[in-house]
Amino acid sequence: RDNALIRLMISIINSGLLLRGVSGIQVLQAYQPTQQGIIETPVVLISKMDDIPRLWPERTDNWDPLLEVETHTELQIYETHFQIGTLYPQDPAVDSMTASDLANTVRQIVQSEDCITTLFENDVQIIRVTPIRNPYFKDDRDLFEMSPSFDIALNHKQEFTNESDAVSLINAGIYRV
Repeated sequence: RDNALIRLMISIINSGLLLRGVSGIQVLQAYQPTQQGIIETPVVLISKMDDIPRLWPERTDNWDPLLEVETHTELQIYETHFQIGTLYPQDPAVDSMTASDLANTVRQIVQSEDCITTLFENDVQIIRVTPIRNPYFKDDRDLFEMSPSFDIALNHKQEFTNESDAVSLINAGIYRV
């Protein structure tokens, strides 16, 4: 489900940016499994933080007399946290969007009606969205750059199902222990 949730969030953010007329922004999973170079364009980075199982797993067993199959299902509700950060190299001489402006735009997108509806259609709900942090760091050119981010907590389900065939023969007996 991790990759499905990340793809869903990337799709929602890309659509929201397009609706707001913001172009030229990459939306990527942070900490890629393959080595990447320095990102020189404005970017929104999504990092998976943690999964918190909620409640106790729900277990159900159903017998299908026609197919003679027992279906066992386990359902677990999870709270998954993502950190969404932005990088937007800023030119002070140009009146353009900043990394913080981009972070605020993305935060608006994930709290929009479109986002909530799309998540709900995919059986995911937003629990909370945190305020934006705005730390600075020194980049590869020794210049200070903003690195704003916020966290989003999503509620979703993971389900596991397996089937067992009917028992067709039982051998009873008394055995020594």
